[in-house]
Amino acid sequence: MSVKGVSQFPSNGRIVYTVSPSRSSVFPLSFRVPSWTTRFTATVNGKKYIAATEGYLTISRLWQAGEKIIIDFDIPVKIIHGGRNYKDFIAFQRGPQILSADSSLNHKYPLFVSEKQLQSPKMILIEDSAALSAGWIGNQAYSFMDSNRSGIVLVPFADAGQMGSKTQVWIPLRTFKSADY
Repeated sequence: MSVKGVSQFPSNGRIVYTVSPSRSSVFPLSFRVPSWTTRFTATVNGKKYIAATEGYLTISRLWQAGEKIIIDFDIPVKIIHGGRNYKDFIAFQRGPQILSADSSLNHKYPLFVSEKQLQSPKMILIEDSAALSAGWIGNQAYSFMDSNRSGIVLVPFADAGQMGSKTQVWIPLRTFKSADY
């Protein structure tokens, strides 16, 4: 039996598996549901299977050669607060990746985020590979933007600093009085 998977992860949360048993057989296939996702589904021949919690989604059925399993999951952005060690700092996590600011991609450096930016309902984190420098290895870049469209370009931690630039995972969280806005 063979199982072949095609994915563009971590750019998006879709994986298409093709199952090819040597002959039609009933057996279970289990897929790990990551703890960081909030939505994980599998679709086989139009039937949708929904994972209730993290752990595993198991599909036991009669499998035919060439059947496709389409796995879809979200890759949410989470703001991590620094706790005791990094009090008044935050970091950004997208799915399993920690994101980092790279000074070669950000005009203002060092960076900070205000509490107002975090509370803005228009705060978005979007894929924006156009922000990458020429010669950059990798294609993931994200812009954390507030409602005024001012933002920070973030890349996966593993990609940051490749141009010899400074990097910043923990970003200071600034508290301002209302008169400072």
